[in-house]
Amino acid sequence: MPETCHDASAGGQGFVVHLRQALNHLYDSDILIRSPLCEALGITGSYDRAIKLQRLLEEAVTALKPGPAEPPRSHGWRIYHLLTYRYLQRFSQKEVADQLGVSLSQLAREQRRALSVLASYLWEEYHVARQQVQSAAENPSTGSDEPVGSVDDTAWLALSAPGDAPDLAQTLTEVGRLVGSLSASHRVNLKVDAGEHLPRPAINHVALRQILLSVLNSAILFGTGGRVRVSAVAANGEVVIHIKTSRPDATGGSLPSDIEASLAMAQQMVRVSGGQLFTEVDNSTLMTRVVLPVVQSVLVLVVEDSADSIRLLERFLSHTRYRLLAASSLEQVVDQAERVGAQVVLLDIMMPLIDGWTVLHALRSHPATARLPVVICSILPLEELALSLGADAFLHKPVSQAALLATLDRVVPLP
Repeated sequence: MPETCHDASAGGQGFVVHLRQALNHLYDSDILIRSPLCEALGITGSYDRAIKLQRLLEEAVTALKPGPAEPPRSHGWRIYHLLTYRYLQRFSQKEVADQLGVSLSQLAREQRRALSVLASYLWEEYHVARQQVQSAAENPSTGSDEPVGSVDDTAWLALSAPGDAPDLAQTLTEVGRLVGSLSASHRVNLKVDAGEHLPRPAINHVALRQILLSVLNSAILFGTGGRVRVSAVAANGEVVIHIKTSRPDATGGSLPSDIEASLAMAQQMVRVSGGQLFTEVDNSTLMTRVVLPVVQSVLVLVVEDSADSIRLLERFLSHTRYRLLAASSLEQVVDQAERVGAQVVLLDIMMPLIDGWTVLHALRSHPATARLPVVICSILPLEELALSLGADAFLHKPVSQAALLATLDRVVPLP
């Protein structure tokens, strides 16, 4: 693993500065799309540059994960955990310092070193040219002539983890605010009824925002001088988003090419995500329906004696399809799992009041829980033993959010 950036010149230092800024705004599309890293790393396209950069940086951090042979307390693991906690999981500096057992001042030093290692990896992996970085810093690119909308640009949506389930009402409200200035400039009366208690759709949160932005952009352009009404309802395992556009004039039943292109892109993203998009147009009305499957809530029973660990798991599973319930009695886990209808168990094996192996044996021996997925979480390197005793998966502590969601998605797949 590279330890320092090849180039300590202005170009190399500038690259680290841009890298830090992008990581600090990893989930802010408005910042990422203007990042000089897009040009430096060869990311082209217009509408999806932010998504590409976000995924590239996430994959780069994951690529630094040491192999299983490396000792858990090695420098490589420390760098990987620091980058994961701070930037991918959005921990505060104090939370990261607590996780790593260091002071804030020491964390700052280790953070600079970790960024340097990550920059070196990107520098080598993507053959970043010094001139390219300096040019990007002076004149950030805002787009390119590369055509968008190819299958490759949206294929990643089908691979998105179902654990990432967006809040539909919140997303509708946010997107409505984003297009507020556009609707005002076109004299469109826009009203978004976000509704209450809507189920979470089984779609990547970035894809949902882009779909809604494309559809609302089309609706506003079509409805100049008129009104747009947005609402959502849930029925039969699906959620349906209705966008009705009415305009005062009637100028024919066909859509302008730019509106057709925007709706076609939205339709492609919806289809790849497992949903459907329908449009109907007449002289003065455009009706659009976005139909998406919903994610059913999965109850996760956690058997863990550490309150801090339980709070961390709750944070990891918030805003996902998973709902966490801590076992109220370690001695009666089997009864509680059956009573509450748990669909998966997260089980620690090192607890002062009860042996986790005993709990696993009890779960596997009882008819009601014999087939219940059990994921062992432990700092001990006993994966092979756990699997041989009936566990479905094993997670090494400290557990990352990405690893937790990936494991739960594997043992409790979507229907």
